[in-house]
Amino acid sequence: MLLSARGLTKVYDTGEVKVQALRGVDLDVRRGELLV
Repeated sequence: MLLSARGLTKVYDTGEVKVQALRGVDLDVRRGELLV
């Protein structure tokens, strides 16, 4: 495994509203895989 991330979150706060773009995202990148 080249890269592993667990439980990623991202929230955009516009002032009036909070937009949850990511909630508990897991990512694995294996050696030789290409991300675009």
